[in-house]
Amino acid sequence: MGYDAVGIARQDLANGLDFFKNIVEQSKFTWLSANIVSKLTGKPVFTPSISRRIGEINTAIIGLTDDRQPSAITPDANMTIEPWQNILPTLVHNLSRESDFIVLLSSLTLKQNIEIANKFPAINLIITSEPNNSAMKPRLENNTLLCSSAKQGKYFGWLQIKWGTSGKWEHASSELMVEKKNSLDRINWQLKRLEKNQTPKEDDRYQGFIKMAEEVSKEISMLEKMAELEKPQGKTLSTYKNQYFPMQISSPDHEEVLKIVHETKRKINLAGKASSQKADTSVNKNILPEDFAYVGWLKCSTCHANQAKGWQDSRHAGAYMTLVRKGQQFDRSCIACHVTGIETGAESFALALPPTLQQVGCETCHGPGKKHSGNPKEFNMASPNESICLRCHQQEHDDSFDFAQDLEKLRCTH
Repeated sequence: MGYDAVGIARQDLANGLDFFKNIVEQSKFTWLSANIVSKLTGKPVFTPSISRRIGEINTAIIGLTDDRQPSAITPDANMTIEPWQNILPTLVHNLSRESDFIVLLSSLTLKQNIEIANKFPAINLIITSEPNNSAMKPRLENNTLLCSSAKQGKYFGWLQIKWGTSGKWEHASSELMVEKKNSLDRINWQLKRLEKNQTPKEDDRYQGFIKMAEEVSKEISMLEKMAELEKPQGKTLSTYKNQYFPMQISSPDHEEVLKIVHETKRKINLAGKASSQKADTSVNKNILPEDFAYVGWLKCSTCHANQAKGWQDSRHAGAYMTLVRKGQQFDRSCIACHVTGIETGAESFALALPPTLQQVGCETCHGPGKKHSGNPKEFNMASPNESICLRCHQQEHDDSFDFAQDLEKLRCTH
């Protein structure tokens, strides 16, 4: 796949600025962020936008990086993530004077992106990339089309745009028209499949698809007539078509791509290890926050021996060692779900955990136990609930997760 540009998200900085800059230097495309700026100069650290001539359309592409807490940029770094309100007004104004079409690559929240769409009608397309994104059906907001790319490459898809001379999207019937056109594409694909298999045209299935195609084509024609009435005099409105395809786990791996994946994981782990050594984060160094309230499973076992014994026989007890065996114990994208007391975004602290927290221990499910261990009568521990489990037991990691059954398997409930 060839890229013109990729937007920088907060997660891209998880292994440190030096590691990411090395990736940027090796890339054959441009990494974009208009709001990661130098503290000294106030100027962008990375390329804020690029311009491309696509067919007859002058297109500008902007990148925006989110700054959800905890920040991926350490306080001592010579850069900061500026709010989009400080960056976009001037940038969009300048780009709109020389561009027919403006694309924003954004890792901000959907709410923020909708706000941007309503404030900047000159931005015609926003491609969002939130951490928990699924492949979102395109939606129109003001004169901006919003769509998303799902996380971790779980989907591939296409978005086809016909940009009209009006510089406006069709609104009233456009979304329904897109659905109908996508439906017609699927019907035609089925017809081609039947023809390839030499299915007789008299076959009921073939005739059924022909009838469906005729009905959907009539509906599209009617919607196009409605759209014609909406458009400005003498100008054409803009339309789009979109389709996503899920990348199933059951699909066979591509041998060459699999090698790249394994090599990338190895490099990420080495980068995490180097980063931890540079920060002097070892178990002998007290870098954990002062208010760190986790005590470890051994402390819990002094009063809850039977529960601890049941837990020791579970896969939770060996969760961290699975990373060690795979050579991924320094991979910050994995480690939060294999240790105790580390939330997503604070993975650097995981490298400083004592051995009694280097597993999915009691406090992962019941919450921090420092106060409870000091005064059990006054401070009660929480009961585990499904939402805690779902932080890690997501579809791509555990497609057979069943809260009630899995809780029973642990055998450490009171």
